[in-house]
Amino acid sequence: MILLALPTITVGLALLIGDSLRSVDLRSVLISQLTLLLINFAVTNLWEETAWTGLLQTRLEERHNWFVAVMLTAIPFAAFHLPLQFFLGEPVTPISLAIAFGAYLLLCMFFRPSLAVVRRGTRDSLFLVALQHSVFNRTANENGIAATLLSSDARQPEPVLHARPMQATRLSAQDGERDQELPHHPNDEHPVHKHWMERGVRNDRGRDDPYLQRAPFGTHSRRARVGGAPGRI
Repeated sequence: MILLALPTITVGLALLIGDSLRSVDLRSVLISQLTLLLINFAVTNLWEETAWTGLLQTRLEERHNWFVAVMLTAIPFAAFHLPLQFFLGEPVTPISLAIAFGAYLLLCMFFRPSLAVVRRGTRDSLFLVALQHSVFNRTANENGIAATLLSSDARQPEPVLHARPMQATRLSAQDGERDQELPHHPNDEHPVHKHWMERGVRNDRGRDDPYLQRAPFGTHSRRARVGGAPGRI
């Protein structure tokens, strides 16, 4: 029951804040997640916790109380996971590594004590500690339990809420740049050009565009394309 608590609470909290369940085949999800959990457990987490909990943390507990030992173990544990940043497909800089280390350390302040509680509650069973570690990974991974059962519509409300205002801001900035008064051009006095000016050639958003008004003369426009890329019209 303890092992089921983490995914159950995670999915439950997500539903409370507005997420929704996907329509999935529960039997296939259960089989795939159990298979991945056992692979993670046997290949990685059992040996990982043998080192972190069974070796380092127990040695630290000989000199400190269990909570201090857990916090001290969290520091190298967080540093050990920094190489994962190189597999995210994003540029890695000293600043990004420092931010990632802080995030890992913050997570460890909750994660490592939970494993210590499991260990103390199971009479120092590294087997169950490692299994709890595997359950945590299977709950939080991109292909894990939460990602499989929950839709993504409500997981990141801020980007959804701010997408349109940000887009409107960018368009307004472009309009302001496009509507700036142009310097005098030799063709401005041409009678045909005045004719086009009076007709008010309109752009794709239905607004008067002084740059497009020079189109009949084949002149170069500095803002012929949306976004300011130079071109000829």
